[in-house]
Amino acid sequence: MEHCVQKEFENYWSLLADDEKEEFRKNGIESYKQRFAMQMVDARAAYNGLLSNELLYTQHASQLTELNFLVNHVLMKKEHLPDKNSLDGLLMLRAAWDIVDIALDQLKFFKRMAKFCFAFLLLLGILIVVITVQTADIDKVLLLSIPATGTELKGAQFLTFILSLVSSFMAAVQAFYNPVRRWQQVRDAAESMQSAIWMYRTRTSQFKQDAKGPGPSTLALSEAVMKCKEAIMVSADVQVRRTRLKSCVPSLTQTQNKA
Repeated sequence: MEHCVQKEFENYWSLLADDEKEEFRKNGIESYKQRFAMQMVDARAAYNGLLSNELLYTQHASQLTELNFLVNHVLMKKEHLPDKNSLDGLLMLRAAWDIVDIALDQLKFFKRMAKFCFAFLLLLGILIVVITVQTADIDKVLLLSIPATGTELKGAQFLTFILSLVSSFMAAVQAFYNPVRRWQQVRDAAESMQSAIWMYRTRTSQFKQDAKGPGPSTLALSEAVMKCKEAIMVSADVQVRRTRLKSCVPSLTQTQNKA
């Protein structure tokens, strides 16, 4: 451990420029031990914690047999993976992937809607600015009269009014649907569902399999599926997909009865 600490800070000292070392020498600092005294204390504690950790495994590079056993049976812990998935687990995996597919389909709709609203509002804003700048020229070409009142309406005023009305309508539609926020929320739910699927496949985190069998891990996947389904339905307000979302999530009781 001490050898590692000494070599590390000796290398740090060698990386310093000559003028920096000269400045340190003027202040009475002649070596890396003086310059990095406090940092070396922290480094010793860090090295001690690392080298004494129970999760640290070491083996000489020449001992290939021991290395093979260490990597394949200790580090990878293949015994935590079941030989096959239960019927409940397979159905839940299918339901999870179905939810991911539905979420990705909704993502396309909200993404296109968000881009369309942004581009359309930007275009309307540019047109209003152009009409405002070219008011005199537009009034010479376009002049509207109102027969009921006998008044005349300038073309620039009429176009500005129409474009402002359309812009307000589009802004109201965008605020009502809020596609950007829903796009982000559905995307987060889909990513969380995919992460839960791969953690279940590798039996890590809350999906770790114990002596009780595959039941707890499958139940944890079921809870993750239901949570993701609710998040998608609330965030995206999926009225059309509601029946499909409901039907794609099987009940553990139903699958056990079928088995």
